[in-house]
Amino acid sequence: MSLDQKIQSEVVFAHWFRHAGAGLAVVTNECAFLMVNESFCRMLGYAEHELQRLSFHEIMRFGEAAATSELLEQIKQDRRQPQRLEQAFVRKDGRVVWMQLHITISDSVMQHFLVEMHEISEQKRLEQQLREYEERFHSILENHPELVLLYSESDGLVYISPACERLTGYTADELLSNPYVIQMHNLPSIEQQFEWALRGEPLSFEMSYLHRDERTLYVNVTSVPIMCGGKIESLFCIVKDITNEKLKSEQLERAENLYHLISENSQDIITITDKSGIVQYTSPAITRVLGYKPEEVIGHYGGNQWEQNEVREFENSSPFNDSLEVLVTAPNLHKDGHIVYMENKIRAICDEQGEIVQFLAIARDITERLAAEEGYRRIVEDSPDMVIITRGQQWLFINEAGTALIGCNDKSEVMQKPFIQYIAPKYRDLIEARLLEVADGQTVELIEHKLIRADGSIIHVESKSMPTVFKGEAAVYTVIRDITERKKTQDLLINSEKLSVSGQLAAGIAHEIRNPLAAIKGFLQLMRSGQPTKQEYLEIISEEMSRIEGILSELLVLAKPQISKRMPKDIGQLIQQTVTLLSTQAILKSIEVKVSIDDELPLLVCDENQIKQVLINFIKNALEATASGGVIEVSVRRLNPAAIEIVIRDTGCGISKDRLARLGEPFYTTKEKGTGLGLMVSRRIIESHGGTFSVTSTVNVGTSVTLTFPIERADERIGMTIH
Repeated sequence: MSLDQKIQSEVVFAHWFRHAGAGLAVVTNECAFLMVNESFCRMLGYAEHELQRLSFHEIMRFGEAAATSELLEQIKQDRRQPQRLEQAFVRKDGRVVWMQLHITISDSVMQHFLVEMHEISEQKRLEQQLREYEERFHSILENHPELVLLYSESDGLVYISPACERLTGYTADELLSNPYVIQMHNLPSIEQQFEWALRGEPLSFEMSYLHRDERTLYVNVTSVPIMCGGKIESLFCIVKDITNEKLKSEQLERAENLYHLISENSQDIITITDKSGIVQYTSPAITRVLGYKPEEVIGHYGGNQWEQNEVREFENSSPFNDSLEVLVTAPNLHKDGHIVYMENKIRAICDEQGEIVQFLAIARDITERLAAEEGYRRIVEDSPDMVIITRGQQWLFINEAGTALIGCNDKSEVMQKPFIQYIAPKYRDLIEARLLEVADGQTVELIEHKLIRADGSIIHVESKSMPTVFKGEAAVYTVIRDITERKKTQDLLINSEKLSVSGQLAAGIAHEIRNPLAAIKGFLQLMRSGQPTKQEYLEIISEEMSRIEGILSELLVLAKPQISKRMPKDIGQLIQQTVTLLSTQAILKSIEVKVSIDDELPLLVCDENQIKQVLINFIKNALEATASGGVIEVSVRRLNPAAIEIVIRDTGCGISKDRLARLGEPFYTTKEKGTGLGLMVSRRIIESHGGTFSVTSTVNVGTSVTLTFPIERADERIGMTIH
């Protein structure tokens, strides 16, 4: 190249360098500026002379010069091709700008570098913004409570959010590798939905599938199409769990269906009104009960069928101030004009703020019930027994017979004090306990107790209580009967039978007494004749006199009328005393009486005389039925922790089945001269002690009588004395 050409080339280069649009700089190996053009200065805000006092590294952002130095060193050593580098610089005004650098070696001898620089700050800002958007979007996807899917036509599922594990039981990786691991119901329909969505149709449908733990879940799937070049490239899908809503909806639907089924077929009239009482719905039963069609009532005031005075009374009473539900009995006008009595249960329906928005009324025809109740009331009023209805200590009803039995002039006088105060004190705890049982829905057995009349006199009564309903609420219905005269008659009958038994025993006892009297008389004659008195004579006389005294004492105890008083007694001792009393008759007939008594028997709370009378009746019957030389066995044992069992077994003639069935009936007897009252009285005594008895017999083999008594009774625990 000639000198002129070289000069011309340098001039062209200098002109291009100075006026180039890109920032240009020539940098030494030590990164000092040799030359910079106007664009370079403009990009960094420095004048040319200011840059020439600075190094290339000094205008870079702190911490980033090392990467540039390393790149320059590699270019110098390796003679590498021009390199590109993105680098941040600090302008003179302090603002950071991003530049894309294109670095080449301009002088291999002097090792100078030509740096071409283009500002890319806006591009870097957009890239940073894009990264931030991508991070936010990814954060939303990863933390969204609903399941998020990305679905493309070519690749299928390309993304599944972590929420999938909660909704399916499978991880995102498991589903991406095999989406069909989930058992989806109606899969072909679901795939069809996605195909339609990829063609541009809106995607929103419900589906159900099996969770990994085999629960059935319901979800709603919606999608947003992702467009690229005017074509749907993929679908952004949100899967929302609607299992609870679905189940609640199904429950509500079932409840509504059930409600309509009940309301449409109910015998009662079901009505819904707004808060002003305007009917919004009424069931078809209104046609059968009141003669109106539902459409004749809907839109009108619900009280139109009531008598007007009942409407005014109901509205003036403000019934919903204290309760959201009221029970109203009111006469209603049938469409043809006659009266139908209705029982209306009206309930206020409130909104979330507690304001009444509707009323639900269930009306029942009680015309026939009221007529029956009126007839029943007349029967109760005319009953000869005392009939009362109570709730706790509160009187609800008493009939005229009850008022008379208490001894008051009118019902209000009786009701001035609680019912329990008319009960004799010793029975109050028992009666209160029974009333509590009845209040719980139980019917208790008949019981005898005493009643205090208004004048203070005491009478014997028997009562039975049962649960009932009075004016729509639970109550206790009690019937009380005066048995004072019956008790007197029973006591007379028991004492009469006792004397009868005593008279029947008298002949045998007289014979038994005659034997020891003969011995005593003989020894007295010996002593009078002057014979020496021997001590053994006196002992024999004393023993015989004691025997006579014991027999007479038992006979007197049996025959003497006494007030019945129950106390704990040794039942074994009572049996021994009874056998002693009847031993004379047994000896006369050559019958052996065997007694077997268990050790450590508990005491029996009983009336000693009445139990002896029962034992005498049954043992005496056994003696009369047993032939000479027979055997009678009397045994007593503890049957269980709560009862004692006494068995009297003979080897007599026995009783046929037809006669056995009638035992205990008054005046029915198997004896030629009997009255049949002995067994009846015995049954009464046993039952009054809470016991039972049974008789088994085989003709020509023998008869067995089994008595069972409770060791302790509730009425005995409170110290009852029964007369």
